[in-house]
Amino acid sequence: MSTVSALLSSSGRKKAVRIFKTPGASLRIDEAAASLECVAPPVLKKVIIPYFDALTAHKNSMAGACLIRFAIVILTFFLIILLAVATTDFCGSVFETQVDHALVGQVMSTVTVLDRFECHLKCIGNNICKSFNVRLDGSNAGQRICELNNKTRQMKPGDFKWKKGSTYFGSLQDIRDSGDSKGDGEYWIDPEKNGNPLKVFCDMTTDGGGWLLVSKYVIDSSSSASKLSVETSYRGVGSYHNNKTFLTKSAMNELWTHLYFTQLRFYCNKQQGRTFHVTTVANSTGEAVVQYFSSQTDDRPVACGSFFRMENDNSRLAGACYKWENGKWGWRSGEDRLYLRAAYIPNGCKWVLSDKYGNKCDTGGVSAGDFWKVFVR
Repeated sequence: MSTVSALLSSSGRKKAVRIFKTPGASLRIDEAAASLECVAPPVLKKVIIPYFDALTAHKNSMAGACLIRFAIVILTFFLIILLAVATTDFCGSVFETQVDHALVGQVMSTVTVLDRFECHLKCIGNNICKSFNVRLDGSNAGQRICELNNKTRQMKPGDFKWKKGSTYFGSLQDIRDSGDSKGDGEYWIDPEKNGNPLKVFCDMTTDGGGWLLVSKYVIDSSSSASKLSVETSYRGVGSYHNNKTFLTKSAMNELWTHLYFTQLRFYCNKQQGRTFHVTTVANSTGEAVVQYFSSQTDDRPVACGSFFRMENDNSRLAGACYKWENGKWGWRSGEDRLYLRAAYIPNGCKWVLSDKYGNKCDTGGVSAGDFWKVFVR
């Protein structure tokens, strides 16, 4: 066990009280010994814990003891920063990708990262960052150069240039922030940048906006629910107006390759029942949920800690994630993972859209106006 691990689990008691909860980190204080457990962004594991481990080799010397005391101060400082970042509104959006392009002259910070997701996290953790460029690091195999921009291509079209090997990331929320947003409603997007755009619905207000509606089913009549229409192409997001379309996992994967979304929002409501409304968190735990539903992996992600409940959520399903099948999202690896038991408690509450298993949103029974929606950003 590392020094930090020992410090974070110094109490023998297991009972803990959650006193702070954010999308990026959760802090618990043991009632007896006030031991600290902080599940934070990857920098804690990548930087701070190895630093403490290196110090343990010298812990018996006077210099080592002083270094450890100094490191504790540094750790506290880092935790404060991480928690502050975690409490900020998640400003990530559905990211458009412009391959072989970059926004030049507006770079405010350049860092080395492992992948574009890490670059995305750095951007959303910086209140000034509006977009970013990512390219391979020629001198370090497997790493990338992340350039954080303080403007977007909409704000500075003259600085948007062709640049071989670089990918520019901009977003729906950039449009809103630049003053070009019409609010919630229809927008034209061209994910493949091939001159073949499609009209989609964007939620530009909920939790900071920038949400793209990718699947939607609405009960028009309690006596005759419409048959679910399953779309195998990502372009099915343009069929939201028919109120009966959901994407397969393959379509979600295709969408992810073009837009690179990093968050999911599941929202269903029963007019005579309850509301299930959750958003995946902006860290590696939440990323695992995105990877599963966008078919980047068939490994079912852990449920608890991977999402936060929206204000109007009153579901039993969201409040009992530890009861989900094996404590995880999903049910199986089929194409229907987004709509057939995306989240469910065996013999209990569930998210289901199926001619065979019924249409369930935390509760059974249907009535006109019940809906199921999935958003990404």
